[in-house]
Amino acid sequence: MEQVNHQLADTFWNTHFPEWVDTVLTERQALDTDFWMKLQVALESSDADTVWAIVFSNLPIRFEVTGMYTRIVRTAKHVWHKQTDPIYQTKT
Repeated sequence: MEQVNHQLADTFWNTHFPEWVDTVLTERQALDTDFWMKLQVALESSDADTVWAIVFSNLPIRFEVTGMYTRIVRTAKHVWHKQTDPIYQTKT
């Protein structure tokens, strides 16, 4: 199962943020490139299994400060919760 989660997370990062894989991302670069907004959109467009894999996988991006890593995990957990909690599901 861990291998599957690792593959899902790697696919996510390589699909949505290939320019940042195996590089160091600074807070300034994240702000200048709208990284946080793009991350939110990418997470919301991904399935719940992929989002959950991101929460527990080692990220292929290195960060200038640990707070950036924490923000990614917190955002992914929030998106996952919205995707899986029935209270957020709309009925049509």
